[in-house]
Amino acid sequence: MASAYRGDRHAEQVREWCRAALARWTEPHETHDVDTSLGPTHVVSLGHGDGVCIYLPGQPGISCPVRPEDEVPAYASWLAELVSWVRSRRDQGPLVIAGHSRGAAVALSADPDAVDGLALLSPAGLVGTTGAPGAYPERVVARWKGRNLRVVVGEHDAFFPAARLREASRSRLGKDPVVLRGAGHLLLDEEPERVTELVAELCRTG
Repeated sequence: MASAYRGDRHAEQVREWCRAALARWTEPHETHDVDTSLGPTHVVSLGHGDGVCIYLPGQPGISCPVRPEDEVPAYASWLAELVSWVRSRRDQGPLVIAGHSRGAAVALSADPDAVDGLALLSPAGLVGTTGAPGAYPERVVARWKGRNLRVVVGEHDAFFPAARLREASRSRLGKDPVVLRGAGHLLLDEEPERVTELVAELCRTG
């Protein structure tokens, strides 16, 4: 299994940066380290548990830095564990998963019957590109056809060009993507309000 870092020193530098950023954050939040099949997973719960941010194992951040060799089933099992963990801490309300880039590919592996919606932001998993997982198997993707989901891509996304993603989204999910004009790949930084609106729509229709 490969690490997200070149060495321990680099890993600690990234962890310290993440911890410092969270410490400066003025929004009410709590942090948790959850034991999972992919190692310690760092979770940030927002406000009164209305939102949860998860550091993806195998990516730079505070969670375990090791990426599984067989990503699709390993991340699917891991995500099922986190969904159960979140459900155990919430009394009610819809549970919608939003994932960006590689995180969106992982989100595709969620059980559609276990959650209320899915937001795929600049998603890997539908098509392949450099530095990201290849297209996920049809048996994984096709489960989401006809479900409560949104595919969102930036007009100028260099990794997942809108035209290419539109074709894949239509053929594999039966869904036209939402194309955010003027945006590139980093939708959460470039269009946070629009992304929030789209996820909120999924919560209302879930």
